Amino acid sequence: MTVGSLDEEHDWTLRIGNPDSYYSLSLVYFDNVHWYVESAQPDPELEFYDDFAYGDVDDVAEFGWDAVDGDSEPPEGGVYARSNIIFPGARGEPGTDGYLMVLSSTVDPSGNTLNSRLETSAWAFLHGTYCARVQFTDLGIYPPDKNVQAFYAINYLYDPERFPQTGNLLYSECDFEYLPYDFWDAHCNSPVLWMNTYETLISDDPESWLAAKDDSPKCEEPPGWKYLLFQVHPDGVVYYIAEDVEGVPGPSVLGAHHKQPYAPETRMQIAFANWIQEPGGGLPVSRTHEMAVDWVYYAAEEYLTVQEVHARIAELRTLHGSVLRFSNIPDPPIYPVFGVDSEGDVMNWGWLRADALATGAADVAEWVRVSEPADAGSLVELDPMHLGSYRLSSEACSTLVAGAVSTEPGVILGTVGAVRGDHVLLALTGIVPVKVTDEGGLIMPGDLLVSSSTPGHAMRWSGPDPCLCALVGKALEAMTDESGIILVLLTAH
Repeated sequence: MTVGSLDEEHDWTLRIGNPDSYYSLSLVYFDNVHWYVESAQPDPELEFYDDFAYGDVDDVAEFGWDAVDGDSEPPEGGVYARSNIIFPGARGEPGTDGYLMVLSSTVDPSGNTLNSRLETSAWAFLHGTYCARVQFTDLGIYPPDKNVQAFYAINYLYDPERFPQTGNLLYSECDFEYLPYDFWDAHCNSPVLWMNTYETLISDDPESWLAAKDDSPKCEEPPGWKYLLFQVHPDGVVYYIAEDVEGVPGPSVLGAHHKQPYAPETRMQIAFANWIQEPGGGLPVSRTHEMAVDWVYYAAEEYLTVQEVHARIAELRTLHGSVLRFSNIPDPPIYPVFGVDSEGDVMNWGWLRADALATGAADVAEWVRVSEPADAGSLVELDPMHLGSYRLSSEACSTLVAGAVSTEPGVILGTVGAVRGDHVLLALTGIVPVKVTDEGGLIMPGDLLVSSSTPGHAMRWSGPDPCLCALVGKALEAMTDESGIILVLLTAH
């Protein structure tokens, strides 16, 4: 094991050698601290290249591609057809070697749609350069179909049994999406080439996903052949576009630079897709939207320009002759297991076993939904008008009291609420600051506390024993003012 090798891009890197497999562990990448496994010998330059020289769609599986067939998204309720992916051979296109892949989306006179998508079966791609030579098309019809033609990398895996509470923490996506008619509303003239970056989808409601997302439109982007390149760095994603000039890339244009927190952290698959989000109305004729792909290339941990990739493609075609595809990318395990981010936060997928756990604070808290704002120290109770939600305590001696909003918990259960504005951390046990009032008299250490008539505040219980209310806890400090905040040892309710 080698610890603490400094480089220019990252503060620290931990390397764990294993002579058996480069990817014997799959570990998530973060800003400054990387945990991963490497072989004992120096690794070769890892790259992936395909010239799409196939006879038909049934041949693509031999090189690790999946042609999607049947029900799939996008859009909701979408249908994909393998037959919409063809390899027509020479079409006289400048710069091609006679081999092309064409993905189609079709609409019949009744408005039924069929889409197409080709994706790698391996989730093996992360930092490095992704590039493809792609031809976008625009039928120019009106009313227009809401058509999307895309080249992208994505990890949409979600295992609800493995991550039942956290949502899709594995989600990553970087894409070029061409819209002949911009129904995403970029506030500029169509057609539009969108560049989108997503990282980490989290939700406690399967119908309401949240994402860390950045997007950038390139307005009035004409159809035709283009070189599309994006570089995935540990601290962000950079998109470049170069127009095709008779088979040679023209000057590269910076399309977008999406920085943290949008940098992908999990390995992705490479994909091409052509789909109809919604057909245009009032067109009782069949139509076909085509997207052609000449080749695709990926270089791991290298950040190349469009011109450098174009030169590498020419080199590969020369080196490999009739073998028009090449890959030495290993197929890693799908799920990451461990990670540390630049703030020192540790993420662990799986059981965490320890002889002892020391924290800097003294309570255990869980994310819960609230039906009204509740800040730290506020007393909250069950909200009978909104099942599953909590509200500020609203009456003296309430039997609905659940606890107080934590100020700085030592242990947090769940991660969903971290990105949602309608969640707070409810302290379950331990010592926490709690808002109190003198409604029940002056508070002294050891006094039992219950809810008061002041919303979100506790008071001293001076009634009979046993207490008829839901106990908040035991005061650890005195409070001689009309109201304030004191430390309270929470009591089981």
